[in-house]
Amino acid sequence: MSGRRKGTAGGPRIDLHCHSIHSHDGTLTVEELARLAPSRGLDGLAIVDHDTVAAHEDVERVQAAHPDLVLIRGCEVSTAAGHLLAYGVSTAPPPHRPLAESIEAIRAQGGVPVLSHPFRMSHGVDEAAVRASEGVAFEGANSRSLERLNRQARALARELGRSMTGGSDTHVARELGLCWTRFTRPVTGEEEALEALRQGWTEPCGKGMTLGSLALSKARGSRRWLRRKLTGRSVPPRTGDATDPAGTDGEVD
Repeated sequence: MSGRRKGTAGGPRIDLHCHSIHSHDGTLTVEELARLAPSRGLDGLAIVDHDTVAAHEDVERVQAAHPDLVLIRGCEVSTAAGHLLAYGVSTAPPPHRPLAESIEAIRAQGGVPVLSHPFRMSHGVDEAAVRASEGVAFEGANSRSLERLNRQARALARELGRSMTGGSDTHVARELGLCWTRFTRPVTGEEEALEALRQGWTEPCGKGMTLGSLALSKARGSRRWLRRKLTGRSVPPRTGDATDPAGTDGEVD
């Protein structure tokens, strides 16, 4: 167990950026993510698949089986300016729309928008987009971004007085919990987590990639892509269970 429970001193730790098999590049089911979470010191997860809320039924079922875990429903929207996290939505906003339009679509559902991995060349919003999105929080810690980009994001957040979140952006088991959000108020469920996000009661934690770890990640991703092409499988074959970080995505480190 994590030894750190919701609402205790130090604040709950929730990984706010997790992809399941409902993302085209995800390899873990919601159940597998939930079973892994305590071993990574996490008190909760947000499932934010790419441009779909298909995992939401899974989240509801898994939440019932894991009542001590805070599970947050959402998606990651592919806007014209880069990726945008949408927490607390019941439908996925249409992709490839202007960023401001996507933000308003999320808020119209009562959801909370958060800009994904700023400054990343692949699907990251740029500084101009961050500045133009007044009042919108953004990620200050993403484990799949270079750490220098995380530092750049945190510096901009301090300049603008914006709140920040953290998330692993996990697609495979080894990534879960490498970055997370520490909530500074008690969080016992999805609604409290959403309100904490609205109020900015969050701190980004964890570190991103070095150039070396980025190159290794790209190589692993290329092997997974090639395996899918050769086998015709949409999800990589598994050599282990969800408690085995080396086996869950079919690779042994």
